[in-house]
Amino acid sequence: MANENQFITYNVIGYICIKSARTFRMAKREMPPLHPGKILKDLYITPLDLTNSEAADNLGVTRKTLSMLLNEHQGISAEMALRLAKAFNTTPEFWLNMQNSYDLYKARRKVVLKKIKQFRLRKKPLRTKFQDK
Repeated sequence: MANENQFITYNVIGYICIKSARTFRMAKREMPPLHPGKILKDLYITPLDLTNSEAADNLGVTRKTLSMLLNEHQGISAEMALRLAKAFNTTPEFWLNMQNSYDLYKARRKVVLKKIKQFRLRKKPLRTKFQDK
């Protein structure tokens, strides 16, 4: 895809950029969103040099609960989103939107929708006074 004079970079919104002195093009490619636990670990827990125990104590959850989240075995609940928002000065919506994006991405690859038909309103015949009830 890229030759020696080109290099490939990926940006956050899922575009592949191929750049060189002569070319610049962007191709849309759906990249899998990161699990919120990975974001939490890489952008918040690790840079702040927090241990799992310290973070869990401050969040008011068990080490096991936090560990399950950080190791991508568990998602973020509304309650956990509130706790994370307070602890890391973000919003609950930030965490819930991240979880929702991750869940939808996974579901789109798992659920087969070919056999599902769209519901449509049926045309009902007009009733007159003289029809039997």
